[in-house]
Amino acid sequence: GGTVLIENGKIAAVGPDSQVAVPAGAREIDATGMWVTPGLLDAHSHMSIEGGGNEGADSVTPEVRIIDVINHRDESLFRALAGGVTTINVLHGSANTIGGQNAILKLRWGKSADELLFDNVTRGVKFALGENPKRVRAVERYPSTRMGVEFTLRKSFAEAREYQAKWDEYEATRSRGVDALAPRRDLRLEALSEIMKGNILVHAHSYRADEILMLLRVAEDFGFRIASLQHVLEGYKVADEIAAHGAGASTFTDFWGYKMEAWDAIPYNMSIMYERGVTVSINSDSNERVRRMYVEAAKAVKYGGVPEQEALKMITLNAAKHFGIEDRVGSIEVGKDGDLAIFTAHPFSGNTRVQYTIIDGQLYFDRNLVETTEDVLANVEPLVSTESVTENTNRIIDWTPPILSPMVRAQVMPSGYGDVTEPVVTADTTPIAIVGGRILTMTGTPIERGTIVVQGGRITAVGADVEAPADAHVINAAGMTVTPGMINAGTVIGLSEIGSIAATNDTSELGEINSHIKASVAIHPDSEMIPIARANGVTTAIAAPQGGLIQGQSALIDMAGWTPAEVVARSPLAMHIDFPEREGSGGFGGGGQSQEQVDAQLETLRRWMYRARAHAGALAAEMVTVTDQTYTLDALVPVVLGELPVVLDASSEEGIKSALAFIEEFQLRG
Repeated sequence: GGTVLIENGKIAAVGPDSQVAVPAGAREIDATGMWVTPGLLDAHSHMSIEGGGNEGADSVTPEVRIIDVINHRDESLFRALAGGVTTINVLHGSANTIGGQNAILKLRWGKSADELLFDNVTRGVKFALGENPKRVRAVERYPSTRMGVEFTLRKSFAEAREYQAKWDEYEATRSRGVDALAPRRDLRLEALSEIMKGNILVHAHSYRADEILMLLRVAEDFGFRIASLQHVLEGYKVADEIAAHGAGASTFTDFWGYKMEAWDAIPYNMSIMYERGVTVSINSDSNERVRRMYVEAAKAVKYGGVPEQEALKMITLNAAKHFGIEDRVGSIEVGKDGDLAIFTAHPFSGNTRVQYTIIDGQLYFDRNLVETTEDVLANVEPLVSTESVTENTNRIIDWTPPILSPMVRAQVMPSGYGDVTEPVVTADTTPIAIVGGRILTMTGTPIERGTIVVQGGRITAVGADVEAPADAHVINAAGMTVTPGMINAGTVIGLSEIGSIAATNDTSELGEINSHIKASVAIHPDSEMIPIARANGVTTAIAAPQGGLIQGQSALIDMAGWTPAEVVARSPLAMHIDFPEREGSGGFGGGGQSQEQVDAQLETLRRWMYRARAHAGALAAEMVTVTDQTYTLDALVPVVLGELPVVLDASSEEGIKSALAFIEEFQLRG
């Protein structure tokens, strides 16, 4: 084992246990069986920004500063610590061609905003190319094209060069002992001038290869270099040019397709740029993804075979190099800051987690001292009891579902309603034998070096002693692990292609009550998302609509299908409800709502459940018939009868408890 000694916030010694003397009285952390890495760095974050990260009044605002709006109480900072992150680069947003100045923070949770700041660091300015700075806004603003973005860059630096020339002339005049009137100080042009001098670094939000090359040319024309290209999803197309310029690249791993300029992204982007000599880091750009940066780095090994050590540098040393702080952080070396992450297993292992996070030799995260999800689940208490339900609710619970006549039932729930479609099997009945792998059946103990035989679309044999049929197509899985195909239970796959382009989205219908909306009729079997998911082990998914309070009916998706009939394995699968809550994401219009809004939405849901029950009773008594005018209520009848399950979207503790009470109140099948 090894020992790291930290004294006065700096690494004083590192080496094998036998070679590092631990001073008497030192606080010791037993990391036996654990993995110690440098504290992780996130090269692109918007955490802790108070009041918004875009100064959108103008497209050029390098004079504004993120350090003036740091919220040191942002809980995301602590969650990042739980993921081993010790340093983040907080950037201005991407609404501006030339945005504001960044802030590099050490996550000293509990300290003041000033105490979070990384001291003696070179300032940086956020640039943005492509869709974001040219996006249509409430107030019309130049530029609105990529052509205008390029011109804005050139015009801004030309003006800054003229501004600096006036100051140079003024200083030269004064140096000759001649009195002169100083030029008017302009903080915007001053910042741009400092960029050209190399005193302020440029971190540029970018996606497409053509605009990356454009920016490199502009920078070279004005005599400066780009410190880091952020996101840079088409960097693999121009990796040689990026390396020749000397720019770093901070990218996502397999996050793509959310807007048009991200469509041509590939997961091999990191490895290709690395192979071409680019200093590559991985960034989160997310308050959630920052908690698993090590998982993102592991993907560099999967996609392109980046060596483990080099992949780990992508979330440590390489990110530090982007900001010129590699002499302080990013590696475990004597004299550097005592910033460490301690993992329970190899950082790229699927079951690892961060046990301790240390900054400047101080323990800022100790998993033993925080309440984890496991702790909460272990102490969970029953959420609802029938004794606590009001008298009015008791009358609802006593409601007896009516029995529909066969004719009415066939109208409300036609033949095949909610049935699982048999998978389409080719005429080729040649068996497939997967041999030699470690098999996780999910219902029994793992089978070491087992065999699975599949024929006619079904598993016909599985075990350690299974013989592969003589005519089988054999797949050698030695050294691999075989699991059931994965199921993604919450997607819009087949309903959405490029998130930012309305023409490719069929996820959200207008209106508050959309119980009649069916995902199955809009699933696009040729969606590029389906083969991508399939290539990553997902064989089945649930595609659900998202618009409204009652969102509509989901469908079960078979990833092996090629036509609409083959892709939709079951419809409807469930009725989806965006359950109202004050926090989290639930409720029509999202979370963060007032109690009055939540109460009003709950009352709306209850009213529709009452109406659906009344409608079911009227149908059973043949007082009404199923018509085109009752489609919304007709769709809810299977829900209140307990025939169609409901999925309630709630994420806060309060919302989840309320959702469970709602299910019990109306005897729904949740």
